[in-house]
Amino acid sequence: MSDNHINSGVRDQEALNELRSAIEDKLGWGQGAEWGGADFERLSDMVSDETGKRLSVSTLKRLWGRTSANVRASRTTLDILSTFVGKESWRAITAKALPITARGTKSSRRTHWFVLGSILTALLLMVFVLVSFLYPAKSSDRSLLIDISRVSFSVEKVTTGIPNTVIFRYDLDGQPVDSLELQQSWDARRREVLDTGQSLVTSTYHSPGYYLAKLIADGVVLDSQHVYLPSNGVEVVEIREEREEVLYRPTIPLTWQQGVLSYDPEIKERNKADNHLGYQLSNLLPTPDISEDTFTLAMELRLTQGTGDNHCNPVLIFVTGAEDVYFFGLGHPGCAGEFQCFFGGESISGKDHDLSSLGFLPGVWVRITVIKSGKELRLKVNDNVLTISTQAPGIGRIGGVSLQSQNLIELRGLSLLDSTKHLDLLGEEFR
Repeated sequence: MSDNHINSGVRDQEALNELRSAIEDKLGWGQGAEWGGADFERLSDMVSDETGKRLSVSTLKRLWGRTSANVRASRTTLDILSTFVGKESWRAITAKALPITARGTKSSRRTHWFVLGSILTALLLMVFVLVSFLYPAKSSDRSLLIDISRVSFSVEKVTTGIPNTVIFRYDLDGQPVDSLELQQSWDARRREVLDTGQSLVTSTYHSPGYYLAKLIADGVVLDSQHVYLPSNGVEVVEIREEREEVLYRPTIPLTWQQGVLSYDPEIKERNKADNHLGYQLSNLLPTPDISEDTFTLAMELRLTQGTGDNHCNPVLIFVTGAEDVYFFGLGHPGCAGEFQCFFGGESISGKDHDLSSLGFLPGVWVRITVIKSGKELRLKVNDNVLTISTQAPGIGRIGGVSLQSQNLIELRGLSLLDSTKHLDLLGEEFR
């Protein structure tokens, strides 16, 4: 192996160490080796807010060696984090790293630069302390000074099923902030401003599912709580997109004929009359009770012929756990470039993966199976099997599934099983 190759590897490692240290210094949370899951979630949000690009929690954990996966960080990830710490790019950091043979190895030279560096560091520290004393941190930087151990944030559901009101209680223990917000969606734009003088706020949910509630002060996530809301057995809600808000209407009547679940004729007529309607069919158990490590979700469905205005006929599948979701966005084979798979903080897209084998046509019965075995996550559409991930993060114990589509969905099979349970999610007990 050439000296240049060795130096390149050492330089990259030194640059990576420098990048991690720069992030740790910026955050002031101590060493990344001691961070918890909530810290990595806060870091993911901060990176997204400052760079406009999101890195998953799993990706960030791997950078600090906090996962079992031995995967090298991509150049894109390193560029994003370099921008986060004020550098132009990852190359700017690697160029600064000291190559061993290129700059001499004499001990006297190292000692000289070490002493000079120590003096300069001490002088800079003195200047920093003096400036900090004379010019206190701006209020927008207060969030970095908040003692998170003094922050409390809790959730409480007032009933079971849907609709359901959730009570959020929060307390910063008197610590001053400029803004305090509650985010209950993956969409960072959808936040509710909180009164810092109060300690309680409520929110009413009209659809079952999983939500991650985040308490955010001055743009920094202080804490987060899982919110799992079960359905009332098998139920369908109607969705309309208005003013960038999703509105859920009353439960839609279902019909059961010869083992097939479908919508009553009146709903089918309404769907033809208004192409902007969507539907969510769910069965989420009162308590998530299926193993997150090894499970199988199997369904057989058929979409009504193109009644919606989206010719891709997308179907969104949410395998819902107590702590996150696995999401699969599928549809017409010709739209495979728009397919998406999201699995516990990680994702793959049809833009840079061949997902065409997962497509299917409306009006035809299709079998879809989600298989989780250990860390391996596979998706099967009819006889086509695709391994989505060999290191899929867990999402907590599994509670059930939700299906969303602009078209109407018919089902003649929906089951969820692990090594000890086999649940027919269309069974009599759920109707």
